[in-house]
Amino acid sequence: MKSGVPHPQSIPEIVSIVITQAVRGRARGESLDAAFEARLQRLRREELEPLGLALLVRELADGRCRFIVKDMETGAVRTMLDFSEGETLQGPKLNSPANVPQPGAEPVHA
Repeated sequence: MKSGVPHPQSIPEIVSIVITQAVRGRARGESLDAAFEARLQRLRREELEPLGLALLVRELADGRCRFIVKDMETGAVRTMLDFSEGETLQGPKLNSPANVPQPGAEPVHA
C-alpha cells in the first residue's frame, strides 16, 4: 500500500524554492520581516509539518542565514541551507548525498 507521504529521507523541492525566494525578497528589500516570516510559517504548515519536519532559522554572526530542516520525532537534521548576505545559497542542495542521512549513520543534532 502506497501513501501520499514521500520517502522519509526526501524533502520536497518546494522547500528550497520558497526559502530561496523569501531570502531574495528580503535581501532586495521587497519584503519586510513580517512577510518573510509569514512565507516561512506557510511553508512549515503546508509542506513540512505534514511530513513530521520542522524548520529552524538561524541568523549567523557573519551575515549568513541558516535554515535547518529537522525531523520532529528524532531531532535529526535532515538538511541545512545557508545563504550569504547577498542571497546566495551556499552548500549542497536539498536531497544531495551530502545532505541525506545514510542508512545506519548517526543522526546529526542542531
